[in-house]
Amino acid sequence: MIEAYTEKTPLERTVERVAPSVVSVKVFKEVTGSIDPKSPERAQESHWTPTAEGSGFFVSKDGLIVTNRHVVSGGSQDEALVVQLDSKKKLTAEIFYIDPVRDFALLKVAGTKHEPLTIGDSDKVRRGATITIAGNPLGVGGSFSQGTVTSVPDGHEQISFRTDADIRSGSSGGVMLNTKDEVIGINTFANLDSTGSIGGAIPINEVKVIIEHPRVFQGIQALFQEIRTQREAEEPISLEQAFSFALQGLEILFKQELSAQGREVSMKKIMSDSAVQYYFRQMLRSARSSKYQEALEKKFGVSFSSQPASKRETTE
Repeated sequence: MIEAYTEKTPLERTVERVAPSVVSVKVFKEVTGSIDPKSPERAQESHWTPTAEGSGFFVSKDGLIVTNRHVVSGGSQDEALVVQLDSKKKLTAEIFYIDPVRDFALLKVAGTKHEPLTIGDSDKVRRGATITIAGNPLGVGGSFSQGTVTSVPDGHEQISFRTDADIRSGSSGGVMLNTKDEVIGINTFANLDSTGSIGGAIPINEVKVIIEHPRVFQGIQALFQEIRTQREAEEPISLEQAFSFALQGLEILFKQELSAQGREVSMKKIMSDSAVQYYFRQMLRSARSSKYQEALEKKFGVSFSSQPASKRETTE
């Protein structure tokens, strides 16, 4: 008997292509042993307990994973990160980069044969566009839903896409896809209001430069952490020294990236990112002169303000 041929639906094809690239992210915390009341002289063994969970997706073959900052924001030494693939395989992950102003983080796992998703152009997304939401809550096999974009960022009050597609609990850090299965957003929240389920996603163009140059942004974060340490030391360096240190460090990072990738690095694009400008604002907030801002604008050709560019920027 010949079985009837059933053509795959568009969603089935999307699931087939995308599922291997979407992961479950779990954070475990080591709980130290407590006293056994029946044997006070003996402490119970310590154990690991889950404290947070979410989703993520691969953006490079060598194991870079995008997720939300709020999923992994703890990042303390007594915590461990585990990602579970669609195949059920589990891998230990490390925090590679945590953004200071957006709900965005990069994780890193071992390996060089992971399947990254294709990054799209979120600036082309319009209200009413058909999208797919993908996540892997609890590592139970993935969660996929479809819907439309109900509103797009306006650059002021609204900084995320809104969608009527179902973003389920545990899908934070997952992906919003267009009809070509390209990444256009990162799931950040889901909530219920009087009209039904309304979820949100960060436009991928907001963080595309970080995904393109992850080592640079990791280095920038470490650079400014070192500057902050030296500024708060018992014998702190001056602001002028800190500023010079920052410029020298950036030059080194840009040259290293140029050498690694063999192509021009857009310093202007990197310096225009809200995370980099946030770090400079934190460093220069005590400066009474505009000479530092003017020097930055002249050197990198960017518009630099001593005030946050939008409401999204918050101090950690």
